[in-house]
Amino acid sequence: GVCVFELDAKQAAERFEQWIGKRWLCRKEVKGAVQPKHFKGIFVPCWTFDTHTVTTYDAEYGTRGQETRGASITAWWGCSSEYREFIDDQIVEGSTRHKREFPRLSRAFRTEDNKAYRQEYLAGFAVERYTVDLKAAWESAKELINERLRRNVTNKIKDLYRADEVANLNMTSVYNRIQYKHLLLPIWVYCVQVKGKLYRFTVNGQDGSVSGKIPVSPGKVAALVLGGLAVLGALYYFLLR
Repeated sequence: GVCVFELDAKQAAERFEQWIGKRWLCRKEVKGAVQPKHFKGIFVPCWTFDTHTVTTYDAEYGTRGQETRGASITAWWGCSSEYREFIDDQIVEGSTRHKREFPRLSRAFRTEDNKAYRQEYLAGFAVERYTVDLKAAWESAKELINERLRRNVTNKIKDLYRADEVANLNMTSVYNRIQYKHLLLPIWVYCVQVKGKLYRFTVNGQDGSVSGKIPVSPGKVAALVLGGLAVLGALYYFLLR
């Protein structure tokens, strides 16, 4: 399937300018001369997985109370049960090129809006090849799914027993009716070189969300630190008067 571009290069540049304009510490080289022609549209490959999970677990949960002298104590009990959840469209990168920013980037995509593959959707854009195979993708997906299940099981125990803490959680999960899809995700890429180092920013081609690491201006950092010290010094002076 394909998640098509909903923003053009001009709109991507506008979203980036709005985003970078709020980052006061960023160097001026990044903020200046941003033009639509500097943005490159790319379809990034990914895998998505659906599965019906069944998780058996045991754990200890604790509830905090008050002693007569006011000290807090926690009483612990054991529990065990089963948790079921349908996982819909767990996204995993299909290319290692975007591995660092992919977790943040992928959260904003509406994968349910994907369209059946048609060549015309790709016209005018670059398309990256898959470098992560199905087996490796499923192993990565299981790690992400397990993290999600652990959070949800913990929350279930807290809600069920009105617990304050959960400890020693042991889980065994079974994945049923596993399905997967190939999916192409749209991003705009903007690159700028500052002091010999290349900085790469991405704009989600659906909703315009931006991600990337900014180069920090040493002068602005110094000004911020000096300003903070001046404020602390003024407060100290008035408090001791």
